Amino acid sequence: RGLGDVYKRQKMTRQRRIIHDYLLSTKSHPTAEEIYMNVKKNMPSIAVGTVYRNLSLMTDAGEVRRITVPEHPDRYDGDVSPHDHLLCMKCKKLFDIGSVGVDLKKSDIPTGTLVLGYEVTVKTICPACAGAESK
Repeated sequence: RGLGDVYKRQKMTRQRRIIHDYLLSTKSHPTAEEIYMNVKKNMPSIAVGTVYRNLSLMTDAGEVRRITVPEHPDRYDGDVSPHDHLLCMKCKKLFDIGSVGVDLKKSDIPTGTLVLGYEVTVKTICPACAGAESK
């Protein structure tokens, strides 16, 4: 981590730090409710609204990633390095993968459009669900 990261973390509230630390410690891409249930173990006084508010602030600040899962609650990722995800359409589990990238052609983007970023979520059936289906 760079000095900027250390400085940012020093300015975090205790609640925000515990949420952020939890997200850095897990690869499970939890929902806000799952985050709340886990951080409550270490900070019983934390409110669910505090978790939602801090997740929104951290997403806006680029400290965590919000991953939209159609017809399910958003998931969160503490790993903000460039990477994409596989989403199992059966169990809704998310898996990290390297960046698969997007080939954006200038001709496909209207003139004057500012591209701020993109996210790729590849829809799959994971091995566990595929194995259960074949039985």
